[in-house]
Amino acid sequence: MTATAPKRQRKSYSKTPSKKRATQTVLDLGQKTLGRRAECTICGLLYVVGDAADEAAHARRCDAYRRGARAARLECADARKVADVGETARVVEVRPTDARSLRAVVVEVRRTAARDLGAPPDEEGERHTAYVAVERGRAVGLCLVEPIPTTNTLGVTALWVLASQRRRGLGAALVDAARQRFALAGPVPRADISTTHRTRDGAAFFEAYGAGRVYAPR
Repeated sequence: MTATAPKRQRKSYSKTPSKKRATQTVLDLGQKTLGRRAECTICGLLYVVGDAADEAAHARRCDAYRRGARAARLECADARKVADVGETARVVEVRPTDARSLRAVVVEVRRTAARDLGAPPDEEGERHTAYVAVERGRAVGLCLVEPIPTTNTLGVTALWVLASQRRRGLGAALVDAARQRFALAGPVPRADISTTHRTRDGAAFFEAYGAGRVYAPR
């Protein structure tokens, strides 16, 4: 009788399953527009259809173009309200020396205005005093002003009202607020205002408003 060596038992090792990184995928169901570059007819943004980042950027820009830039910060207690327009809108003054959080809102409003008017962004706008029309947390109008050293009077470098909010008197309210706040001696007469006519509508507005001369901003 021969003795046999006991069989060795194999050790089993359980592997911990590795976590798979989640990746976003897009189902191709034959859409002709998927992956195509498209230009929005409302806000003018060129974006890739089906790309999550592009779609989100387009949604933000289109929202600002339709409803105005987000400006709830200008409705806070530390914002400088200078006038009411109707029952729901107000005009807020933002100076170059004001808090960065307030000036950052004005930067976004300037960008929205530039896109709406088809003009290049105003990189020098931060040195101007801004008057912003705010309604329900959205900026629906903007007026940028500066003093003109040669004439010591008020210069309006930009005036914009959201397309859907025009014919409400917001443009006149913005310029009126700037005239009232410009000089300690009292409101600047309409005829003493200098403007920069960048659009046909702007020229027609200031002519009806009674503004004086046209000037080239600094």
